[in-house]
Amino acid sequence: MWPPIGNLMRFLQVIRKPFPLLPAIMVVLSLPTVIRGSEPPEKTTVWSTGVKFQQKLEVEVPILWQNIPLRHGLRNLSENHRLSIFLDRRIDPGQTVDCSLKKQSLDNCLRNIAGRVQATVCYIGPIVYVGPEDNVRKLATLIAVKKDIMRRLPTELRRKMLNTRTWKWETLTSPRDLIHQLAIETEINIHDTERIPHDLWPAADVPAMSFIERFFLVTAGFDLSFELTPDQKAVRLVPMPDHVSLVREYRVGDQANKIARQFQRRFPQADIHSEANKLVVQGQWDDHQEIRRVLQGKPRRKPPSSSIEQTRFTLSVKQKLAAQVLAQLAETLDLELIVADQFKEILAQHISFYVDMVTRDELLHAVLEPVGLSFHINDRKLEIVEGN
Repeated sequence: MWPPIGNLMRFLQVIRKPFPLLPAIMVVLSLPTVIRGSEPPEKTTVWSTGVKFQQKLEVEVPILWQNIPLRHGLRNLSENHRLSIFLDRRIDPGQTVDCSLKKQSLDNCLRNIAGRVQATVCYIGPIVYVGPEDNVRKLATLIAVKKDIMRRLPTELRRKMLNTRTWKWETLTSPRDLIHQLAIETEINIHDTERIPHDLWPAADVPAMSFIERFFLVTAGFDLSFELTPDQKAVRLVPMPDHVSLVREYRVGDQANKIARQFQRRFPQADIHSEANKLVVQGQWDDHQEIRRVLQGKPRRKPPSSSIEQTRFTLSVKQKLAAQVLAQLAETLDLELIVADQFKEILAQHISFYVDMVTRDELLHAVLEPVGLSFHINDRKLEIVEGN
């Protein structure tokens, strides 16, 4: 168990300055963005939210990480796409990750990266939450269930629970203090906060979220949820349930029985049956998202691709064969590598270098200059040539 102050290293730096919208290839060869940091946030970051958040997740990017610290790779993704990324306190941000992916959606890239550190991804409002698989798979579902409950509350309490606002906190703030702060801001009494262990977190600046989402942002890492007191005048902390599911009804017409059977085969992990002309689904949030998309007949949209001119790379290489590094880069960048026989022996040398947030051409020069070579790119062909 890490000492409390150690958690400062496990929660990542808040991005405080606006960056150009650069679809990133993460090549940090060697969050919670929020990515959080050691200094107070100076101003609110303009995060991608709403429709822009969803669009960012669909952007296709290539990924090439070799021996990259998790926090650094996620921070670069966060900066380039203005996505708020929050890394669960139980995931070590200092562990290094190797990941080589050709262009695919940022959502798939995030899930792939998370899987390499025994984690998974869910979305809490406009935040990408990366955490342990068992916990995270039910988190989005639990939040949706809580929102359903809150929508049935009296107007004033419902407003307090569901209205959104941004949130900032300073360096060395404890999660217990954050819950107290949340109670003051929303005028909702919160009992049993002593269930939250003492810890110290870096400064943070997060997008606008509801009480429910902000609450779970702090408590999910401690496996804590909440429930209303019987008089509905307060909430109290309780252990997160072992299992949770969400019930939704979908009007599908007089073919409900047939559709229910089809969907049950397609989504065996959910409980699906028909009632009159409705489809009744009990399952996880991800199941409902996919079922809704299928019922709406939405065609699969071609994700937008990132521009190579806007892509930035971070790469750390230590004593690796230049030929091996070059071949991996060519594959990731979807380039045909052309190496004349006279250069193959030269590329059999070991190289070491580090570059941060550089262009594609700058990255290739970093690979080739140590061995005295250069390159030309034409019509998706990467040809190795004599150095200048």
